[in-house]
Amino acid sequence: MKLEEKRLVVQDNAITTARYTMTALEKNIMYMVMAQLDKSDLPTKYYRISGKELMERTRKKIKYDELKEATNRLLDRELVIIRENGNYLQIRPISSAEYDSNGMIEIGLDAKIRPYLFELKNNFTTYELNMVLSLDSKFSKRLYEMLAQFRSTGLLRLSVIEFKERLKLYDSKTGEEQYEKWSAFEKYVLKVAQREIAEHTDLAFEYKLKKTGKKITDIEFVFNRPKVVTIPKDETVTRAVERLTTDFRLRQDQAENIITRFSLKDINRTLYDISLKKKDIGNIGAYTAKTFGV
Repeated sequence: MKLEEKRLVVQDNAITTARYTMTALEKNIMYMVMAQLDKSDLPTKYYRISGKELMERTRKKIKYDELKEATNRLLDRELVIIRENGNYLQIRPISSAEYDSNGMIEIGLDAKIRPYLFELKNNFTTYELNMVLSLDSKFSKRLYEMLAQFRSTGLLRLSVIEFKERLKLYDSKTGEEQYEKWSAFEKYVLKVAQREIAEHTDLAFEYKLKKTGKKITDIEFVFNRPKVVTIPKDETVTRAVERLTTDFRLRQDQAENIITRFSLKDINRTLYDISLKKKDIGNIGAYTAKTFGV
């Protein structure tokens, strides 16, 4: 069964800010897995990805061997997460990948990563599957996730070193640094991400640089909030807007933004999940807005 085009992908902010590298194809495989997650999933559940569907969604021809190489690398990829208690966690994203003769891949998740994908409470990032799949650069994908974390403020400040560490372009232990010359970093990372994110997602950013002496040390991303377009006049849409504003305490503009960006099926599924957590949520409006990224 194919995933809805506007399916939501949700991850803990610890993964959004983690230090790791993945190729664009590896990220796309993970996005396809994450879009299928449900909090009722058993720890033993495996997730199936169609190579054909992945090619259709990304509009890219992917060889069978390229998929196998990508999942093989994912089995060895290390994500470094600094826990809230200061613990240093090294984690792998997947535990297994099995291919069948029909081009389907069955993915198992590493036990240590599951809490960052399922046990989400307050600190999480939400974005749309079709948007992140449409980005070609691995750096564009990572930066879009980081920006999506701060949709409500439209502002993200990072030191250049922290930004590069998240992208695995700088190793604090060895001092080894990729794109050491600012001109190269700007050309191959920032400018590419700026163009792709503006063309293919609901965000667009500018950036400002801060120098310490003659060295560029900090970067500030300033970006727009998601674009709102006119919603169609339809009885089911009207009911959905009323439900969002009345039961889930959203502003009218937030509700309309959600209607234009997500399918009604996806909206209803997400609202059902939120309603199950209502007794544990202090501010239902703020929680719902954050979940949908408005």
